Amino acid sequence: MYAPLAGDGPSGTYEWDSREGDDFVQAGALYRVMDEAARARLVANIADSLAQVSKDEIIERSVAHFRAADAEYGERIAAVVAQLRGNRRSEASRRTSDLSALWFGVIALDASGARLGNIAGRRSP
Repeated sequence: MYAPLAGDGPSGTYEWDSREGDDFVQAGALYRVMDEAARARLVANIADSLAQVSKDEIIERSVAHFRAADAEYGERIAAVVAQLRGNRRSEASRRTSDLSALWFGVIALDASGARLGNIAGRRSP
């Protein structure tokens, strides 16, 4: 059996210290003490995950939290997310176009996989 912990002293309860009521102070301070390489890795990792979120309002709320911690932090994440989402949208659009072309005929590709055109003679939309 274990003896119960005392309810006073180091293991007791304490009044909430509301002097530091900003929930973002520590995150911002940590971001600012990181070297640039660590900041870049952090921004890239977070942005890569956020770029996969399908609802824009969730991304906007998340970026707002990073901006509250540090304005540059939030702006960098927002920029990378926008870039990644733009790249993913154009990639998805290209895939959709290629699938349409496959429906209407065969797509000719060069050795590198670049699209040359539709060899079936029918025009893809």
